[in-house]
Amino acid sequence: MSVRLSDTESAVSRPKIAPWVDSRPVPRRGRSPTEWATTEQVCKAAGRVRSTIYLWLQREVLPQPQVVHGGRHGTSARWSTQAPAQARWVAEKLEAGYTFEEIRAALARGEFKPG
Repeated sequence: MSVRLSDTESAVSRPKIAPWVDSRPVPRRGRSPTEWATTEQVCKAAGRVRSTIYLWLQREVLPQPQVVHGGRHGTSARWSTQAPAQARWVAEKLEAGYTFEEIRAALARGEFKPG
C-alpha cells in the first residue's frame, strides 16, 4: 500500500513550531572564524591537551580568549589569531627549562613576536 502525498505535504516531516517563534537561523555576531582561533587549534599548535592550555591561561602566559555562550550548544572560546603561535612559543620555552615567571617576564619585554 503506497501513500500519496499532496502538493502541500512533504515526505520529510518538520517539527511544528509555534507561529510566534522565528525559526530562521540567527546570524552570528562578532568576528568571522578567520579572525579567531579555536581551543583545538591552540592545543594542536602547542602539542598539549586542553587542560594544559587552560593552566597556561591561569598562569598568564597566553592571551585571554573571548568566551561565547552558544545557548544549548554550550560555551566556546575564541582565541586571538596569535594564540596558537604564542602557545607554541610557550611550549618551546618550557621545554628549554624556563619557568612561568621567566616566560611572563619575556612576554612583558616583547620577546614573543607573532609570525
